[in-house]
Amino acid sequence: TPWFGGLNYPLHGSKLTPFEGGCRVPAFVVDFSPDGRWLGKGGREYHGIMHLVDWLPTLLAVAGLPKDRIDALVLDGVDLSTSLRQGAGHYTQGSRMEVLYELTVDGESILVAQGTQALRKGPWKLIQGSIQDPFRYLEPTMDRLNSTDNSMITRISEVVLRFTEWFVADPASFDIVRTAITHTVVQSCYPRNREVLLFNLEEDPNEERNVASDHPDVVQDLQAHINTAIRKRPEQQVYWMIMDLESNLYDFLSPGDCSMNPAVPEVDCKFQHALFNHTSEIEGIKLCNGRDVVIRAIATKVLIRVVGLLILLAGFYRLAAFLLFRRPRQAPVGGGSSSVASSRHLKES
Repeated sequence: TPWFGGLNYPLHGSKLTPFEGGCRVPAFVVDFSPDGRWLGKGGREYHGIMHLVDWLPTLLAVAGLPKDRIDALVLDGVDLSTSLRQGAGHYTQGSRMEVLYELTVDGESILVAQGTQALRKGPWKLIQGSIQDPFRYLEPTMDRLNSTDNSMITRISEVVLRFTEWFVADPASFDIVRTAITHTVVQSCYPRNREVLLFNLEEDPNEERNVASDHPDVVQDLQAHINTAIRKRPEQQVYWMIMDLESNLYDFLSPGDCSMNPAVPEVDCKFQHALFNHTSEIEGIKLCNGRDVVIRAIATKVLIRVVGLLILLAGFYRLAAFLLFRRPRQAPVGGGSSSVASSRHLKES
């Protein structure tokens, strides 16, 4: 994301947005076998569509698992092993013709109340709901964020982030802080998206022209696909609900098979349930809002550092006051030792 040093220019968007700049990334795979038995020898390029979930069926096929067994798994991914072996100069030469970028409904995100749905089918890409960040990010010309957003909230937040990075010092804590500032403070002030967006990625890869009004039939077709996906999707985990740190971990872990590693005691052969959510049937599980837990932890760290800094400043102040305003030692009355010596000399005379 450009806020943290990344940039996918000239593509539109950044992390947590459904635009190409927030979703499209380069990737490579290498076949280290001497004879190229897995993906073949030599280099080639694949310009087709690929999703992260495609790696599982692709690697299963490369490993030799029969197609009928892969199909029996009913995976969301597509086997792209043939496409990777042969390469593809255009997306139409690949095995995948559509991809679901994002699918959330209202109330499922901790960042925004509005859900987001984004789908590509062929050259067409439809986005509806929240787009999180509507602005475009450009190559920086100086040491500051360069975007089409020139609002004061963005400029002030960038200064706050730079100071926080210096003050907090801990990378993990700062990552939470900068995420909270950018995604829950700054972007909550951005204008909400009220329209359906449709782009022809073959003609407009940077998503600069919304052509939804020109192709209502395409919009209806992609919306029908999205509605079908919403109906068929499994139960969704409320991802910001995490395990209560005061819970006993062993109370809701499931026993497993650790026979492959005799060094693991049977009492420790426990595994986490695949899905933790607010409707889980796991007995005894305690979930709490992860954001509140993180905020409390960070607030405690910041408070400790602020108190320590204040104590340090108070110590410096007292030391400076002592050095600047202390009274100088007065010389003895009558000139000190020299006067005493003179008096003694007079008496002897």
